[in-house]
This record gives sequence, structure tokens and C-alpha cells, in this order.
Amino acid sequence: MIAIDCTKVGEKAQQVLNLLENTPDGVIIDADTILADLFEKANFEESGMAAELLGIWARSEDKASVEQLFCLLTDCNFEDYLDLCITKTTKTPV
Repeated sequence: MIAIDCTKVGEKAQQVLNLLENTPDGVIIDADTILADLFEKANFEESGMAAELLGIWARSEDKASVEQLFCLLTDCNFEDYLDLCITKTTKTPV
């Protein structure tokens, strides 16, 4: 079992983990389904999102966890994402 801190948010996270562990197979709604629904509603083409993401990474004292979360959500390694941005971003001719 994953142990989570005792803050109010931590208590809620622990409750969600308990629900995940005790949800029978074949159930329609669980935490993964809710998360997927939230991603469907999100506007990922919003301007500035990449800059905000890079800012969060830069300010983080635990960059590895930010990178791991990025990979979990995108199925792309963070450094590979940076490489893609460098090679594929449209550039103004000099």
C-alpha cells in the first residue's frame, strides 16, 4: 500500500487509493476514468502551456518527479519532448 502524508489533500489521496484497491473489475467509474475524462475536457492547445510546464520543472526541487509525471501523462520521456521541441518548432529564417 502506498503511504501518503496526513494533510487534507493527502487524506483525500489516500481515500482515492483505497477506492482504487477496492473497486471491483469491470466497474465503469474509477479514478482512472475520471482522470481520462478530465484530460478530454482540457484545452491542450492553449498558448503558454509549454512555458508553464517548463517553469514548473525549472522551479521544482524534485525535477525527476516532474519528469516522471510528464512521462506518465504523455508516454514521452521529458528529455525526448525537449529534443522534439528543439528540432520541430517552426523557426523564423535568419
